[in-house]
Amino acid sequence: MNFTYVIHDEKEPYIELTGCLHAERVLRLPANIDGVPVRMICPHAFERLPEVEEIILPGTILTVGAFAFYGCRSLRKLTMSDLIDGWGFGAIRFCDTISELVIRMKRKRLTALRDLLGDVDYAFRVTLEYDDHTEGYYFPRYTRGFDEDTMARAIHTFTEGSGWAFRETVLRGGIDVREYEKLFVRATYDGIQTGAEIALMRLMHPESLSERAKEQYRNYLTENAAEILPWLVGKGERERCMFMLSEGLASPGDVGGALPIAVETQDPELVATLMEYGREAKPADFDTFDLDDL
Repeated sequence: MNFTYVIHDEKEPYIELTGCLHAERVLRLPANIDGVPVRMICPHAFERLPEVEEIILPGTILTVGAFAFYGCRSLRKLTMSDLIDGWGFGAIRFCDTISELVIRMKRKRLTALRDLLGDVDYAFRVTLEYDDHTEGYYFPRYTRGFDEDTMARAIHTFTEGSGWAFRETVLRGGIDVREYEKLFVRATYDGIQTGAEIALMRLMHPESLSERAKEQYRNYLTENAAEILPWLVGKGERERCMFMLSEGLASPGDVGGALPIAVETQDPELVATLMEYGREAKPADFDTFDLDDL
């Protein structure tokens, strides 16, 4: 067994994980050990594991201890269920690369998500997986600071970025979708990339998406496609790039800036798709490439 643990022998015995003997890129925690369910993760149990890029929590976990995954600097993705009631302070602090959360929805409660988002200022893509559909949301980052007024002997705090306002739409019983959608215009002031992240997450997971918001997101992507497409290709966001093209969210002339980047990634299918999409563009707007260069 790779995991260390403690068995709590109460009315119904359960296990609290205290650590692991060997960490791998994907850390998949067990749902039970020798038939005894795993219910808790001990504080500091899996902190500072540089190898871990993804953590998957079983649906049996109800409590995650403080600083449980603290300092896992390579962590990118966390999957858990909404059955977690206790999310410990600092559980993912200094996990600087984490950007994706997947929550398996069993009882339609977002207690753990609300506590997690309130504890760190990172930007997150959040996917809520229900039995019959998925919902996607993006929560921008934010920055908190303070200014000292020496004359008045006072300290004034401030928050920069739209991230905190978006976090306020996460309630214990679910996301206030109407309030979330109202914040989009404010988020676009954080930059085109933030606006693109929000629009793409909502359009690619359109459950609970109003027609008005759908039009808002589509218009934004269309108007900024010439800048968004190269950014997506450069980040290796192939699926999102293909989505924009398949949904007609770019004009033929918008793909010219993405083509050189796609060539460098040595993705022949993506290059061919971009070239085909841009076939109606004027020569001044569209660069051509020889596929033999790949």
